[in-house]
Amino acid sequence: MASSTAPASHTFTSTNPGETEPEIILYDLGCTKNICFSPVVWRIRLMLNYKKIPYKTIFLEFPDIESTLKPL
Repeated sequence: MASSTAPASHTFTSTNPGETEPEIILYDLGCTKNICFSPVVWRIRLMLNYKKIPYKTIFLEFPDIESTLKPL
Protein backbone atom coordinates (compact mmCIF):
# COMPACT_ATOMS: atom_id res chain seq x y z
CA MET A 1 0.00 0.00 0.00
CA ALA A 2 1.41 3.39 -0.97
CA SER A 3 1.85 6.21 1.47
CA SER A 4 -0.43 9.24 1.26
CA THR A 5 2.15 11.60 2.70
CA ALA A 6 3.43 12.76 -0.66
CA PRO A 7 4.47 16.42 -0.67
CA ALA A 8 2.21 19.01 -2.25
CA SER A 9 2.95 19.56 -5.91
CA HIS A 10 1.86 23.17 -5.92
CA THR A 11 2.58 25.76 -3.30
CA PHE A 12 1.43 29.30 -3.85
CA THR A 13 4.18 31.82 -3.18
CA SER A 14 2.81 35.09 -1.92
CA THR A 15 4.50 38.47 -2.05
CA ASN A 16 2.37 39.64 0.90
CA PRO A 17 4.32 39.14 4.14
CA GLY A 18 1.16 38.70 6.26
CA GLU A 19 -0.38 35.93 4.13
CA THR A 20 -0.57 32.47 5.70
CA GLU A 21 -0.78 28.93 4.31
CA PRO A 22 -3.47 28.27 1.67
CA GLU A 23 -6.87 27.31 3.05
CA ILE A 24 -7.81 25.19 0.02
CA ILE A 25 -6.52 21.63 -0.10
CA LEU A 26 -6.93 19.94 -3.47
CA TYR A 27 -6.97 16.14 -3.22
CA ASP A 28 -5.85 14.39 -6.40
CA LEU A 29 -5.20 10.81 -7.44
CA GLY A 30 -1.58 9.73 -7.49
CA CYS A 31 0.22 10.49 -10.75
CA THR A 32 2.06 8.02 -12.91
CA LYS A 33 4.91 9.10 -15.17
CA ASN A 34 4.23 12.76 -14.23
CA ILE A 35 0.78 12.62 -15.87
CA CYS A 36 -2.24 13.26 -13.67
CA PHE A 37 -5.32 11.57 -15.07
CA SER A 38 -8.28 13.14 -13.25
CA PRO A 39 -9.92 15.65 -15.65
CA VAL A 40 -12.19 17.04 -12.93
CA VAL A 41 -9.17 17.99 -10.83
CA TRP A 42 -7.45 19.44 -13.91
CA ARG A 43 -10.31 21.89 -14.37
CA ILE A 44 -10.30 22.89 -10.72
CA ARG A 45 -6.52 23.35 -10.71
CA LEU A 46 -6.70 25.38 -13.92
CA MET A 47 -9.30 27.73 -12.44
CA LEU A 48 -7.41 28.12 -9.14
CA ASN A 49 -4.21 28.95 -11.05
CA TYR A 50 -6.03 31.33 -13.40
CA LYS A 51 -7.58 33.24 -10.51
CA LYS A 52 -4.31 33.02 -8.51
CA ILE A 53 -6.09 31.45 -5.55
CA PRO A 54 -3.61 29.81 -3.17
CA TYR A 55 -3.98 26.05 -2.65
CA LYS A 56 -1.95 22.97 -1.96
CA THR A 57 -2.28 19.54 -3.54
CA ILE A 58 -2.23 16.24 -1.69
CA PHE A 59 -1.88 13.15 -3.86
CA LEU A 60 -3.70 10.01 -2.72
CA GLU A 61 -3.53 6.42 -3.91
CA PHE A 62 -6.81 4.55 -4.45
CA PRO A 63 -6.59 2.47 -1.23
CA ASP A 64 -6.00 5.61 0.86
CA ILE A 65 -8.97 7.68 -0.37
CA GLU A 66 -11.62 6.50 2.08
CA SER A 67 -9.41 6.52 5.17
CA THR A 68 -8.10 10.01 4.38
CA LEU A 69 -11.34 11.71 3.37
CA LYS A 70 -13.82 10.05 5.74
CA PRO A 71 -12.84 12.22 8.77
CA LEU A 72 -13.43 15.36 6.71
